[in-house]
Amino acid sequence: MNESTNPFRQEIRLNLEQAARALNVQLQHVEASAPAAFEAAFATMIRGRAEALLIVNTALFADHRQQLLALALRHRLPTVSYGRSFAEGGSLLTLGTDTRELCQRSAIFVHKILRGATPAELPIERVDKFRLVVSLRTAQALGLTIPQSILVRADEIIK
Repeated sequence: MNESTNPFRQEIRLNLEQAARALNVQLQHVEASAPAAFEAAFATMIRGRAEALLIVNTALFADHRQQLLALALRHRLPTVSYGRSFAEGGSLLTLGTDTRELCQRSAIFVHKILRGATPAELPIERVDKFRLVVSLRTAQALGLTIPQSILVRADEIIK
């Protein structure tokens, strides 16, 4: 399925555009469908005078996060992304679910199914806890100061 016709991606884009309008922030949408396109995408962002980068959660970006984050640092773009692994790789801020907790919950469901439970009869669960991770190492590399109001809300700070 083409990403531009993916209903989930369309909904994310609409939500981002709505939030940007509310914050009076200009949003620049740049796509890269392969690692070979990352350099050109960053060139587009720089020409458009991007001041930060939001990396959406896709398998491509997760698999190539080191390359993306190295490019962002080289171009001095603070990044916000999904999940702790991005923060470990150099994203300034990440907000995401606790992967360990998701795996544990999944294992419980697998256990129930293996013991004879019918998957259709199992309750639907949704994540209700998101973890904010801040990388002070990246902030320092970019010459940024993270406000105390963000630091006190962080679940984890990478130094």
